[in-house]
Amino acid sequence: MKNQNKDNEREKILIVDDTADNIEILVSMLKEKYILSVAKQGRMALEMVLDHKPDLILLDIMMPEMDGYEVCKKLKADETTCDIPIIFVTALDSDTDEKYGFSLGAADYITKPFNPEIVKARIKTHLHLKKHREHLEDMVKDRTLQLQKANTRLKKSDQEKIIFLRYLSHEMNTPLNWIGVASIIDKSDLNKENKEFLNIIEKGFERISSLVTEVISYFDFAGNALNLDIRNVSIRDTVLNIIKSHKDTTCDRVNEETFAHAKDIDIRHELSNDLVIQADPEYFKELLNILMDNAVVFSETGGTVMVESRINKKIPELIFTDQGKGIDKKNLDALFTPFALESHERHEYGKEGYGLNLPRAKIIADAHGWGLWAKSKGKGQGAEFIIEFGHPS
Repeated sequence: MKNQNKDNEREKILIVDDTADNIEILVSMLKEKYILSVAKQGRMALEMVLDHKPDLILLDIMMPEMDGYEVCKKLKADETTCDIPIIFVTALDSDTDEKYGFSLGAADYITKPFNPEIVKARIKTHLHLKKHREHLEDMVKDRTLQLQKANTRLKKSDQEKIIFLRYLSHEMNTPLNWIGVASIIDKSDLNKENKEFLNIIEKGFERISSLVTEVISYFDFAGNALNLDIRNVSIRDTVLNIIKSHKDTTCDRVNEETFAHAKDIDIRHELSNDLVIQADPEYFKELLNILMDNAVVFSETGGTVMVESRINKKIPELIFTDQGKGIDKKNLDALFTPFALESHERHEYGKEGYGLNLPRAKIIADAHGWGLWAKSKGKGQGAEFIIEFGHPS
């Protein structure tokens, strides 16, 4: 049993040579330390590799029918044998022969006549390198598996958070309706102090009601896969319609602050006539509306918003540029994550809101496989929002 365990620990070497004297020398040199097998022809060697699964191959080059180069080519072309280190054992000693052998994937070259110490040292080195490489590969596989499991847990956790927040938001509607009764209380019989208290309650009701409405809308949107109706869409035509809706005083929009005319915002454009993308037209319009709203809201009165298209490394891009408040660099990535910004950071410019529009835009971009990100040199220096119609960010 002890001998069997020792054999299991010893590495296996396949000797491939058509000369009996060479085989005898190598066997006598290596038999004490390694498990040896011998092949006298190239084709026989290919069969034995599959049966014996050697840790290393000592391969003669000059053999009849199939030489060592051809054997090496076939072994390196097979994914089951390509990682086995091959040491050429040959009388050929020119630089050209060595370069050719290495180009085929050989690990090393040993020339005849054999120097026992050199042969043993080369074999030991390449077996050690093989073990080290396999250990690293195992570590990478193990780490990859751990990351996959962690990613699965995070996805599950994210889904659970979405479910909880949707549930919580819906459940808040009932007590909000109770509080909302305060708005119909007759204030004529109340003293000044109680009227102020009632005004505070009504203001709180309006704010919480607005939050619940937005959160329900966002998580209903985020919690379901988008059913995209992909068509050919003109970037120019869609953007021009979005610009028109922000300038049109008769357009029915929810937020007066997003009207360009209300703040005397000059919306300009430089759009190519021939840029057509694959997109869901309605979701694409929603994405552009969010970016235009954002540019107008955070622009100073009398400012300029520029919308331009361009080709960057053969990929179409659309850029919204404003001259507004700018963004701290530390907050650029957080813009697209719900509730990632602190309340004071969202409202520092006196703007109400809960920071859910840009995350909504990111969901639309991701669903299409597009990139979406922001750039800014800092506060007071405006911002750019870029859609890349090719690679997700």
